[in-house]
Amino acid sequence: GFWQFPGGFFDKLEKPFDGIRKGVELETGVLVGKEGKLVHIMEEDFFDIYANRGAHITRMFYLIDSVEGGTLKTDGNGAEVATAQYIPLDQANHFSDKEMKKYYREILKQAQEIQ
Repeated sequence: GFWQFPGGFFDKLEKPFDGIRKGVELETGVLVGKEGKLVHIMEEDFFDIYANRGAHITRMFYLIDSVEGGTLKTDGNGAEVATAQYIPLDQANHFSDKEMKKYYREILKQAQEIQ
């Protein structure tokens, strides 16, 4: 497995940050506070193995620095999350190619630059 960021899909007419809050809480148990800074937008073609269909998706990466509560947990929605851990942004540059995909590491670098 790889380290990656929490995520999910937006509901119809859902505001992006509301969807981000929902995804983070569902996958990690953490309640995100105020809206953070947009770090990166990435578009890609995606095949959903559960729905058996392809889609074009847009990924939005935010730097979140405000937490309202919750308890950090693993696997909030199924068998997807083996480990959940808070890692300070200034310590997040130690991941290897085997631990985190390159584009996630590049997004972490961008977040460090705008922090």
